[in-house]
Amino acid sequence: MEKRKELLSVQVEDNDEEDSIADRVKLYAQIIEVVDSLPTDRKNVFLLHAVDRLSYAQIADKLNISINTVKTQLRRAYMYLRDKLHLLLLVAFLSLL
Repeated sequence: MEKRKELLSVQVEDNDEEDSIADRVKLYAQIIEVVDSLPTDRKNVFLLHAVDRLSYAQIADKLNISINTVKTQLRRAYMYLRDKLHLLLLVAFLSLL
């Protein structure tokens, strides 16, 4: 959980405008919301891999599941996140131009 909070922290530079900061905070919150919408087992595997940087074998040992299950859950999580975040990130990117 502590690492997730770190992901939401935004380093503010003196020349950043308040709008930009608010937009980034909003985008981070939306990303966290999408990750939180993953099914619990899939979310746990994803967070252990993406945030805690555990290997497939470490995740399998920690959750008492097979490495193939870890791979399947990660593949499904990334597919889901790609689909859900594609439009969100595109809009955010275009707003930077």
